[in-house]
Amino acid sequence: MDERKICFIACVTDDIYEQEMIKYISSLEIPGEGYSVDYQCIRGAKSMASGYNEGMRSSDAKYKVYLHQDVFIWNRRFLYHLLEIFEDKRIGMVGVLGGNDIPDNGVLYSAWNVGMAYACDTQDAGVKQGQNPKEGTCLEVEAIDGMIMATQYDIPWREDLFQGWDFYDISQSFEFRKQGYAVVVPYQEEPWCMHDCGRTKLAGYDAGRKTLLLEYPMFFRNPTYRQEDFSFNHELKELYDKLKGTIIGYMEQGNLDAASQCCQLFDDSDIMDSDLSIIKKIVSICEAEKQLYNQNRTWPKGEGTFESVRGTYNRAKFMLWDVERNRDNGVGQLKEALRRDMYSMPLLVMAGIHNSFHFKELLCMLAETVEGKGDAKDLQYLGYIAKQVL
Repeated sequence: MDERKICFIACVTDDIYEQEMIKYISSLEIPGEGYSVDYQCIRGAKSMASGYNEGMRSSDAKYKVYLHQDVFIWNRRFLYHLLEIFEDKRIGMVGVLGGNDIPDNGVLYSAWNVGMAYACDTQDAGVKQGQNPKEGTCLEVEAIDGMIMATQYDIPWREDLFQGWDFYDISQSFEFRKQGYAVVVPYQEEPWCMHDCGRTKLAGYDAGRKTLLLEYPMFFRNPTYRQEDFSFNHELKELYDKLKGTIIGYMEQGNLDAASQCCQLFDDSDIMDSDLSIIKKIVSICEAEKQLYNQNRTWPKGEGTFESVRGTYNRAKFMLWDVERNRDNGVGQLKEALRRDMYSMPLLVMAGIHNSFHFKELLCMLAETVEGKGDAKDLQYLGYIAKQVL
């Protein structure tokens, strides 16, 4: 066991998110005295627990940070904070969001009432916040959210029980507590992490909830499983999937009008499907481009797949976060992207509206950049957007 090594472990399915996650890990300040950092990206995991077990067993690092591929550590001094917390050997695991007084029915995804994190659900960006521990302290919690979970001891993840993507985090919190370790959430002056979480996927949630209540009754006051406490609409999920396929088919054929008509059938602020929400935004971007440039620039007929276009949208979103936070020469990235016509102005505006934390300031920055470029159409479009927003 390497006492001065920190390993980040993530189950990954998306190259673009993996690269962005690693970018933030690589920019963390590394504590002195010979500490080192590495990461493991687990592909093809059967479940979150099995993937994390694979990473845990193949790393000799004392400290391990398990995180989602869509979690970006914005606090550069994260590792300093972590090591300071782990000076208390009674503390086994640390998270940035957690909960106390968790409900007896096991419906826990909305039960986090301690800590904070930046979050984006494809529609809005903001701060998810509960009680903030007193400055310089940690608050012991019953369980932590799986977006990021840091440990200083190795305890196997219960892949025998949780063979999907839910409840692995609650289970691991309970496993650490069974071993006598504290699970804590620290004070954060501002959120340490950004979770680009999208819409919650809960298809396998109820089965995991039942398993959790049966396996860990000692961690609930009165564990009660009732099927009526949670339901997942599988028929609606099938409808979403069919609608996605139809819209994608129309866009690949270059039939923007038909795709737009399909998008009018649903309100993407209500649906529980990240891809369908993003598809509607991309269709709106293409409509604006057609009006502004007399051509669809983001998804032209016969060019690209939904996955590649979604990747373009995500890269633009990541760049705008760099601009907002003044990281990695974000403004320089933006100017270069506009110079090379990497992103249309409707795409940048759409990504900014739904993902930025300070859109008005971002809009002014876009206007200044476009004015310097001398693009009259884009400047006129930004003027129109400004009137709508301001």
